[in-house]
Amino acid sequence: PCVMCGVSCIFAGTTPSRLHAQMKQSIIPKQNKGLCNSCDGKTWIFSELNAPIKWCKGCKNFRSLRNFGDKYRATKCVRCRQRQRD
Repeated sequence: PCVMCGVSCIFAGTTPSRLHAQMKQSIIPKQNKGLCNSCDGKTWIFSELNAPIKWCKGCKNFRSLRNFGDKYRATKCVRCRQRQRD
């Protein structure tokens, strides 16, 4: 199951069955550390700090939404975008 939503998703690298295709079930990519592709683009609220967090596809970790700068819909944080440019 996905570490965030708890839905039982299929892992990338496994052969999805026709049932999974019909249900349009999310996939957990190998590089996502147990997070499904449905959750990796969403903004979450970290309840202990009441702070918004988001998955960075560069760091492969959750980062505070402020780490994404003005581009809060981006898939990578500012640091990873800068590293990609260099």
